[in-house]
Amino acid sequence: MTNANTKRSWETEASTASTFTSTSPSALPGAAYDAVVVGAGPAGSVTAMGLAERGWSVALIDRATFPRSKVCGCCLNQHALSTLQTLGLADVTADAPVLDRFRLVVGGGGRLDLPLPPGRSLSRMVFDQRLIDHARRRGVHFLERTTARLEPLEPVAAPGSVASPWRRLRLRQDGEVADAEPREFLVMARVVVAADGLAGRLAADEPGMAVVTRADSRIGAGLVVDAATLGGAGPEPGQILMVLGRAGYVGLTLLEDGRVDLAAALDPQAVKRAGGVGRAVLTVLRAAGLAAPEELALAPWRGTPALTRRRRPWGRRIVAVGDAAGYVEPFTGEGMAWAVASAALVVPLLDEALRLSGYAGAAGGESDCWPAEVGPRWEALHHRLIGRRQRVCRVLSRVLRHPPAVAGVRRLAVRWPGTLRPLTQSLNHPTAPLASVAPPSGAAAASS
Repeated sequence: MTNANTKRSWETEASTASTFTSTSPSALPGAAYDAVVVGAGPAGSVTAMGLAERGWSVALIDRATFPRSKVCGCCLNQHALSTLQTLGLADVTADAPVLDRFRLVVGGGGRLDLPLPPGRSLSRMVFDQRLIDHARRRGVHFLERTTARLEPLEPVAAPGSVASPWRRLRLRQDGEVADAEPREFLVMARVVVAADGLAGRLAADEPGMAVVTRADSRIGAGLVVDAATLGGAGPEPGQILMVLGRAGYVGLTLLEDGRVDLAAALDPQAVKRAGGVGRAVLTVLRAAGLAAPEELALAPWRGTPALTRRRRPWGRRIVAVGDAAGYVEPFTGEGMAWAVASAALVVPLLDEALRLSGYAGAAGGESDCWPAEVGPRWEALHHRLIGRRQRVCRVLSRVLRHPPAVAGVRRLAVRWPGTLRPLTQSLNHPTAPLASVAPPSGAAAASS
């Protein structure tokens, strides 16, 4: 377990990084960018730095003040790590704790242990901050404490005329001082990337991009606690501990600073019956025989909207990546892997579109030459490469809701230990084709 001095060094790094990423608001009002990326999680930062590496002007915007924590399992599996390595970002996770074992504990008794291809455990506070720092070193203009609203499309003025080649965003930026007046201003972008996560509203009113949520979707919840708080109910070093109950499941992982991350997917009705998220988690852990402390019921749990949702991931000069492009309940780090992989895959498409989309027209006028096939191509690629992996997790989530099915799988795996190996391997296998998303030669080295 990491000692107190190591814990303080991680906290110092995060605090120092926050001052590094602050950006003066005076540089932005009225600016025009090739790309504006809204949301500075892994999907947004990776997209922004990929486009900047290819020579485009990019703004990265987030409403939070960094570093910040976030509801997440904080697991990076081999799928995520291989994508980061391809992008020249292996250093982001190089000193994070290794995860190589998975333990499933089922309510009412029963345990299943499986080996995993080595992954890493890294808090979102550190992981996201490091990616933002990489993006800034690659030339991305980063703005925190800033909300973005996509302006409605301008109507075509007359038959035969063309639409504007720009999307406009209205930004509202909070001051660094608590009582400072917020500032509002417009920026323009040739393409907008919605990377604003499950709760994001950037593209909610964009034609064709409405979010559809499954009626039986679970909600997410997260909490980080000291390992001593959990006692014997916590995970072992190097282990992903997943506890399954009738109300849902809880994943527990040791972080880089020795604390424990708890991430839960819970049935909303079970949360109501239990009297809150903390009580529901406590019920799941205790039903599985873990001596979880009463403090968990009173802890400041943070929640998410419904987890299982889908949408068309594109509009006019706008694409959605990461959680904003569609989501299901993830397992063993797949959620983070989808985020970085979808960002890496969209960059070559947007790079091509930006190169093909001239906007200088006759007599100094402007014309919209954005390739119409970009959106459908992104939807097809996302469906084929990310959607396939999400379908595997969707099937797993269905199985895990039925205790008899879980018991059968457990008996099968105990009797024939190699039975589930293809499943764990498929969840960790890199997304193809990743060879085309590597940064331009020398870009990663020049930015470090």
